[in-house]
Amino acid sequence: MDGENLVNISVYMADARDLRLPLVGGGDHDWNNLFHAFGLLGEESVRRVAALTHVAGGLGMLIGLAWAGSFLLRGEARARFDAFVEKRAPGLAPLFATE
Repeated sequence: MDGENLVNISVYMADARDLRLPLVGGGDHDWNNLFHAFGLLGEESVRRVAALTHVAGGLGMLIGLAWAGSFLLRGEARARFDAFVEKRAPGLAPLFATE
């Protein structure tokens, strides 16, 4: 699942209480059912989960852009980027390896 999908899903999550958005294909509102099943259908819970999903989607897109853009870096810029990733997020360093 990519970040853009998570951002779009968060919109339907946020609608789980109001049920105002049209559903593709009709039927039941899955997010209403899921939030109800897990006891999260309260207004604050729905808002919090939808917001976290939206943020996760945004972060996923930013990480994807950073990953793709990192391969365009050369020389000193590449060395600075590698040092930054190694210092701030060493677990992600293999994703940015060029070798």
